[in-house]
Formats: sequence, C-alpha cells, structure tokens
Amino acid sequence: IGLEHDNVGKTKSNSAKRVIGQLNLTWLATEKLQLNSTYSNFRNISEFNPYAGMPTANPYDNIDSLRFAQISRNASINTMYNSQSETLGQSLMVMFGTMQTDAELGGEVQDTGADYYNANLSYNLNFIPKHVSATLSCNVNTMIGADLKNTMIGPTAGINSLLFNTLNSGLMYTWNTALGNTSGNIQRLQYMASYVLKEKHNINFSAAWTNKDIQSSGLQKNKKNDYLARLGYSYGF
Repeated sequence: IGLEHDNVGKTKSNSAKRVIGQLNLTWLATEKLQLNSTYSNFRNISEFNPYAGMPTANPYDNIDSLRFAQISRNASINTMYNSQSETLGQSLMVMFGTMQTDAELGGEVQDTGADYYNANLSYNLNFIPKHVSATLSCNVNTMIGADLKNTMIGPTAGINSLLFNTLNSGLMYTWNTALGNTSGNIQRLQYMASYVLKEKHNINFSAAWTNKDIQSSGLQKNKKNDYLARLGYSYGF
C-alpha cells in the first residue's frame, strides 16, 4: 500500500493525492497445479483552487476548490496446470479478470465509469525433441459503460518451431467477432522469425495482415486490410 500527496505548502493551484494498494496470493496446490489471484485498488485525487497562494480578505475563498477523483479496481484469478515428460509437455491455463472504473467530481459520482471483463482459456502442446510447440486459445472481452456495451470473442491458433538451434519461427492466426454496439469481424495473421548468428548477432523479421469488417451503431461499415512488416537487427557484446 502506498500514499502520495503533493502541494504540502498549499502554494499551488493544483494538488494531487494518490493511494495505491495491491494484494497478491499464489498457491502451489501440487507440482503441476498453480493458482494465482490479484486484487488492486488505484485511486487518484486532484484538487484545483484558483485562490491558492494569493492574499485574500475573505478566508472562505481558499475553500472554493474543485475535487476530481478517478477510481480503478482490478481483480483476477489465474489457474495453470502443467504436465511434462521427456518427449511431451502440456499446459492448460484458465484466467478471469475484471476491472471497474469510476469518477468523482466535486464529491459526486459521475456517470462515466465502465466495467471490463476478460476470460481466457488456452492450451499449449510442446514436442520437446522436435522443438515444435502449438497453442490454441479462446478469449472473451466485454466492456459495459453507461450507454455502451461491446463484446469481443474469438479463438487464436499458433505454431512455433526451432530449426538448427538458430532459427526460431512462428505463425499465429486470430479471429474475433464483435457483438453489441459494435458488430463485425477482425482477422489477424502474423509470421515471426528470429535468427541468431555466432551468438552475438540477432536478425528478426515479422509480417502481419489484419482484416477489419466492423460497423458501429449509427456509423458506416469500416472494412479495410492492413499490412505491416518489420525487420530488425541487434548485436550483443
């Protein structure tokens, strides 16, 4: 837990207070099963006083200030199961998280907050002697606001391989569908490769294609294709 407060001398027109608290719990139930949960509460308070640091005949002038607070609460639980032999490794992960945001202005809660929910189920299969791994997952994201509700749901599949102990490459495909105030589909195909030369030189390359076919309430349909390619080099010494 932490506390931050500036403008101690009351000489500035703006002041801020910040309280941060976080709690984390990890349980190793067995050698293969692990559970982790986290809760945090972030609060930021800002005050504005136009008379601060100014001489005034009215002592009540310095009381006239604007107080704005932003509050965010986060909670998550993550369960992971691992199983490994000499030739095969498997892992299953289940995650659920939620975040709530609120705003206060002048001591009154504003109707601008939103609730966010995220759930993920993923499975990873690793063929150890062949240096090949495959991943399959499904993700759900939901945002609920004052007059807005959107959900994004879809699977992700990927494969990764290591060749000659120097070339690491992977291919991943994601498909998501949007429900609520926004509807449509988003597809993404990405290829990544990294090559290590003489343990000091690293050349990495990635290319991605994204297809968006989205329509928001009251707006025209947004349909487009995006292409992105990157080439990088790094040297370690």
